[in-house]
Amino acid sequence: MKTPKQAIAFVRATHKQQTKTGNSLASQKAKIEQYAGRHYLSIQTYFMCIGKISAEQLDEIITYCENHPEISTLIVQNNARISRDYCEFMFFKNALARHDVDVVTTDQCSTNTNEPMGRFMEAIQLMLEQFESEQRSMRVKQGLAKRMQQHDSTGLLG
Repeated sequence: MKTPKQAIAFVRATHKQQTKTGNSLASQKAKIEQYAGRHYLSIQTYFMCIGKISAEQLDEIITYCENHPEISTLIVQNNARISRDYCEFMFFKNALARHDVDVVTTDQCSTNTNEPMGRFMEAIQLMLEQFESEQRSMRVKQGLAKRMQQHDSTGLLG
């Protein structure tokens, strides 16, 4: 019988409210465990985050991989769980690659990033996630500014 490859997993909720909805930490964990079972991976540990992941948390994962050379894979629901910033994600992914750790996702199409087309498709996907995140942020800020302006004109502020 073949020995399963060793893996780690990462789950993240953008905000506390998300921990109770369809993209909860528990639902991400269930998808990751199903993926691991289908791909003969044994999960050693989970890393968890609520909110934006910090550089220190990314370093913790990298350090874990440095200290556990048997780890071959980081499983995550999708790349945006790690970061919606293209450069930040690629820096993290390349740091893991130096320790022979691949990042795989449960919800996104798998592309062979050892080939030019696979790297191109991954970059497009990451850039679209970053664009969507920036657009959402801009709309929220504009909406808040408009509300503040409306309240100010009614004399409710100050």
